[in-house]
Amino acid sequence: MEFAERVRHELARAMPKRRCCQHAELAAFAAFSGEPGPGGVRLTAGSAAVVRKMFSLAKLVLGEAPAMRRQGGRRGRFAVELPQPPPVSGEAAYARDCCGRAYLRGAWLSRGSISEPEAGYHLEFVAGTPGQAETLRGLLARYGVAAGMAPRKADWVVYLKGADAIAELLRLTGAHGALLEWEDFRVLKEMRNRINRLVNAETSNVEKSVTAALKQIEDIRLIEAELGLDKLPPSLREAAQVRLAYPDVSLRDLGQRFDPPLSKSAVNHRMRRLARIAEDLQRNKTASG
Repeated sequence: MEFAERVRHELARAMPKRRCCQHAELAAFAAFSGEPGPGGVRLTAGSAAVVRKMFSLAKLVLGEAPAMRRQGGRRGRFAVELPQPPPVSGEAAYARDCCGRAYLRGAWLSRGSISEPEAGYHLEFVAGTPGQAETLRGLLARYGVAAGMAPRKADWVVYLKGADAIAELLRLTGAHGALLEWEDFRVLKEMRNRINRLVNAETSNVEKSVTAALKQIEDIRLIEAELGLDKLPPSLREAAQVRLAYPDVSLRDLGQRFDPPLSKSAVNHRMRRLARIAEDLQRNKTASG
């Protein structure tokens, strides 16, 4: 089962206990999934779990079991026929803090989606009008969740892109199992990213070390050919001989090959002096040539 379906099934099982929250969630279903029906409102959904919740909420709020039927067509959607519109709607439905959470849950169950965590961080609500979209964005802002809003064909989309924002919405709407799964994935992803950064940094350091060592050997070979290593001061002659003997080690490790051992900075200082001698020899060679 895809992550979005697991979230949907979990939220479909989360039945609000407070009467006001039951009204709020049914009002959200009516606003985002409803259309005029015979004498009342027809709620539709493509998920059997969501339809069962619509049915249960309607029965609790209206005091009677609504008619439920399966609609035809390739998509196999279900319909719940409310004999009358929900008794609470508009701003009154989500005025309380607890009711706002229930309203968001109903809106997302109606026309919401969430991407697979591996594919990126994206959650959205689809609203039929700009007013509905603004209502959702205002509700999310009430709980400190920043959301974007954009038109999409005939609809409007309210979307969350940040991992923290999506985690907060899962918590607000009661998808606690999905939230734990989401956080587990986030930790794993961050760990993988950290390991990749360390590996990349180490690879970069190795490449720089190898490039520097090749240049040092090139300088020493030039000095050997144009001047002779025996003409160098003892400290530089030793540095040149040790580098030629160990061409593929880092400066830190190279320092351990001296007698007595040298620090990395001391070895680097000697290599810079050799580089300056090689530059002078190359400059003189070019001028005389």
